[in-house]
Amino acid sequence: MGDNVVLPRFVVVPTSHADARKLLADYYGEIRQRFGFNVSGQAAAEDMDPPGGRFVIAYVGDEPVASGGIRTWEPGVCEIKRMFVTPAARRLGHGKRLLEALERTAVELGFRRIVLDTLDSHVDAMKFYDTTGYERIPAYNENPYASAWFAKDL
Repeated sequence: MGDNVVLPRFVVVPTSHADARKLLADYYGEIRQRFGFNVSGQAAAEDMDPPGGRFVIAYVGDEPVASGGIRTWEPGVCEIKRMFVTPAARRLGHGKRLLEALERTAVELGFRRIVLDTLDSHVDAMKFYDTTGYERIPAYNENPYASAWFAKDL
């Protein structure tokens, strides 16, 4: 990370917000392009809205550069969904800062544990979660597109 990286500000928005819809569409498009399947029907975006969830966007200036959400999985446990950093904003630390913002939001909402799933072929995601305090766990869901599951106690 360079010394001249502008730190993002984080804003909780409804998933119906124009920037949220754009970032989610970009996320779905990238997954389709990179991995060949459509995950848009796997988890409803509205699950990341209150009362059981939150959707967070990272902005640098007025530009949305990253987003992700949490949704209630079970009492005391939330699930991270749809973490995405725009291609132009990658390798600047925004993903780690977004993850920290999602974790803070989870704590504020009273969650004690976070779970998430990804693909073991998504090498960047696997390395990211392995190096940010998440532990690999057995499958906690039946997501047909997931092949790796992680958790972290808050």
